[in-house]
Amino acid sequence: MRTYYFNAKVILDSPLHIGSGEGNDYVDSLIIRDVNGEPFIPGTSLCGLMASLAKDRLGLEGVNASNVEEELVFKALFGSAREEQRGRESRLVVLNAKLCQGTEGKTLIRDRTSVDRKRGSAARKHLFHDEILSKKAQFKFICEFREKEEVEEEEPLSKYGAGANREALHLLLDILELLEKGWGHLGGKTGTGQGDFRIKGLSCFYYDRSNPDDILPFVLKGPEELASRNSVELKKLRAELNKESPMHRGAPRRMKIMLF
Repeated sequence: MRTYYFNAKVILDSPLHIGSGEGNDYVDSLIIRDVNGEPFIPGTSLCGLMASLAKDRLGLEGVNASNVEEELVFKALFGSAREEQRGRESRLVVLNAKLCQGTEGKTLIRDRTSVDRKRGSAARKHLFHDEILSKKAQFKFICEFREKEEVEEEEPLSKYGAGANREALHLLLDILELLEKGWGHLGGKTGTGQGDFRIKGLSCFYYDRSNPDDILPFVLKGPEELASRNSVELKKLRAELNKESPMHRGAPRRMKIMLF
């Protein structure tokens, strides 16, 4: 069983505001920061966006929007936690995106106001101040894809496709391609142009959890120790998955029609 690690840079194309829910005497809404006071992008925010893109992606295959969370390949990648069903762990783990080394997390204060709909102008005494992150900031994007044993419910993915692990990995690659093309929007006020971003320089390597030669370096020095030895050529991996997966065959072509 393998764990795949995907690395990239998050490039902001517009200012970003992910609020902490806190303010002070000068700013009504402060951005979220880590224990060291540095801005970061929560992994939960990124994972939620990726789930939304997965729904859009599966919609290209004719999946009804109201049923997409019940699709086996969606649950294989993101897991499920419905009360009436037994919960299932996600194969995808998205880490908090920290500032890239040497990148300045410069912030600005942006004013905004409420609109008085009756008067059609700014409401009186409704001026707010938001802290926003400059678009010059760059973050380190890391997500993990962990292969798992198939459960009984996932058997159709093997019967009609390439199996739960390969089908879910294929869906993940489609999502990452959308992020590379700038389909991502994060944080608040996205309707006013904030939160546009893309990922750049995507690379991949794997850790084989059943290979003793991988286990020792992983335990002693961490997964990055395997980056050069177990690197994955993404173009080749996608080609392999396209051949293996009749459930997704032809989808990349339709995606390109939408992307360009």
